Amino acid sequence: AEHMLDTAGIKAGEMVVVTGASGGAGSAIVQLVHARGAQTVAVTSARWRDEVAKLKPAHIVLRDQGGDLYDQVRAALGTRMVDAAADVVGGSAFRDLLALLRAGGRYVTAGAIGGPVVPFDIRTLYLKKLTFYGVSIGYPKHFEAVLGHIRAGKLRPLLAKTYPLAKFREAQELFISKNFFGNIVVTP
Repeated sequence: AEHMLDTAGIKAGEMVVVTGASGGAGSAIVQLVHARGAQTVAVTSARWRDEVAKLKPAHIVLRDQGGDLYDQVRAALGTRMVDAAADVVGGSAFRDLLALLRAGGRYVTAGAIGGPVVPFDIRTLYLKKLTFYGVSIGYPKHFEAVLGHIRAGKLRPLLAKTYPLAKFREAQELFISKNFFGNIVVTP
């Protein structure tokens, strides 16, 4: 999450749409965006709305309540466009995320739990002058920044459940089920 926001250059005053806001990375992204002085539109399901609301996003959009993502975010923001999209889901929302970005906006991803193959009209990239970033694991500076945010009270790790390594299969089954809020931890 920290690596994504650092790479995309998220700064104070910006509006960032965050997919997967109920998951481990998404819930951290919402909090880390706020630590930078920016605001979020958190995308989640109705099931996790109340939990995501505790993270205090500027707006919450429910992906499972009818209507497409684009229309829901537009209704929430009015004429304001989105400066960046922090996407850990991929899948069918990709096109809407790009449409929501202002000219010169940034898209950053580190996951594709909703599907790795996305609909994409390449003209969107060059006509809107968008920048795309893909990141994976962070660097030591990102870990240090996250610890600093935790110590400063700007980031609250959200632990859903802990498993011993011997029960890795159960942890993976819970992860795939999406029946949890926050992070799943496996200890050696």
